[in-house]
Amino acid sequence: MAKQDLPVGQLFTHVYLQGVPLLQDSENFRRRLGVYLDQNHSQQKSQLVSYLRQETGLQVSRSGLAYYLEDFLVEVELKYLLDLITLTWRCFQQEKNMKSYVQRGSAFRWHQFVSRCFREEKLGYQLDAECGVHYFVDEEFERNRVATLSLLGTERYSGVRHSFEAAYTYLDSSPPDTKASVRSLFESVEILTKLMVNTSNLNQYAVKNMLKEKALALFTMDEVAAKVVSGMFDSLATWVHSIHYYRHGQGQEEPVAPPIQLAVYIISSGAAFLRWLVEIDLSTQAQQDVE
Repeated sequence: MAKQDLPVGQLFTHVYLQGVPLLQDSENFRRRLGVYLDQNHSQQKSQLVSYLRQETGLQVSRSGLAYYLEDFLVEVELKYLLDLITLTWRCFQQEKNMKSYVQRGSAFRWHQFVSRCFREEKLGYQLDAECGVHYFVDEEFERNRVATLSLLGTERYSGVRHSFEAAYTYLDSSPPDTKASVRSLFESVEILTKLMVNTSNLNQYAVKNMLKEKALALFTMDEVAAKVVSGMFDSLATWVHSIHYYRHGQGQEEPVAPPIQLAVYIISSGAAFLRWLVEIDLSTQAQQDVE
């Protein structure tokens, strides 16, 4: 879904109905939101809590007249937390005709604060003009990240996972560090390659003559699949060669970072290659165990 086609100011769960596991979370981020509301809207908490309960059915714990918003935001399921960000803005927006400047600017300041927290905590979300939460890139980009991470949970892939996650963290920085992001993604593929074959670094030769051979061994009984696999590894070899321009620099005093659109494509394609290589590695290990 292109950004210009995204509905503005809608709840996160209403826009991303299919969703993916939302792994980009932070207790510190949650606590910051709770503390902000406690410190800046103590007199409005009752009204806010009533509105949130009306719109979501969620109950905020209380003791007498005191509501525990910070604890509530820490414990609530993440997809609902992202909805609550938008609903809080809506509640404050209803006060825009109030005479008090403090009340009149509540929605604007909430939007600014949440946006800053997203950037500082390096979470992969951003706000639209009406405080609707969206993925930093798009849903498919996030789905690709999560699908790859799901295969990197074992000790064997701990180094791969560390570099892979770093690539997205750099991209979520403000401003995005696209060069560090691309380099970290490349490093994750290189670490995996060294686990799979005997090579000191990742280059075209390693892809075409070592990784490809390992992959083709899984398709000896399927001639058509073998031809496709061979072509795909030629494509991976070209990808590896191209990334070396950012991997080793361009021979200039000031390093040139890839444009954000190019960085997103590199990360997306690299994640897909990485996921496929992990699956090949797992299949190879399983085959060896049988033999």
